[in-house]
Amino acid sequence: VAQKERLKLLSAGTDVLTLSATPIPRTLSMSLGSVRDTSVIMTPPKMRVPVTTTCVKADPGEVKRVISRELERGGQAFYVVPRISMIE
Repeated sequence: VAQKERLKLLSAGTDVLTLSATPIPRTLSMSLGSVRDTSVIMTPPKMRVPVTTTCVKADPGEVKRVISRELERGGQAFYVVPRISMIE
């Protein structure tokens, strides 16, 4: 939780997406208290394309290229950083 709050402080207007197969009690409590929104996806969207997950060695240029290409085509990209301490 503290790590997510730190991420929000790094940039104004940053959205945080939390995915869970089953809501943990704190998240459920926040949702019921209107502190956090919860959405339940019951069916995949029509014409859904499978998610592609790629693990590669850290290369900032490659990351920028791949994310830019995805955004240019109107898609979405999620960049997962394993340690908050790695974010400058």
